[in-house]
Amino acid sequence: GARSLIYCGSYPEFLACRAALREQGAEFVSIHEYSRDSEVSRGRSRFFHGRAPLLLYSGRAHFYQRYRIRGASNYVFVSPPDHAHFYSE
Repeated sequence: GARSLIYCGSYPEFLACRAALREQGAEFVSIHEYSRDSEVSRGRSRFFHGRAPLLLYSGRAHFYQRYRIRGASNYVFVSPPDHAHFYSE
């Protein structure tokens, strides 16, 4: 099925989106700047292999770690990235 990456530019946006997804009972994984390496690895794997249709991803996690996220067919930007080159990454 289609997998969507939801990009949140700030941590408060990330927290609000996570709370909304939980409230709706959505199945998702999340990666943020405070995620442990094991959480990141497990989340990326679940998303790539289709076991989680949504990945909630914080801009700060990308800024500091530059994780390579594979498997997304849709991208939702809650707010635009602070740096223009993030769009192509």
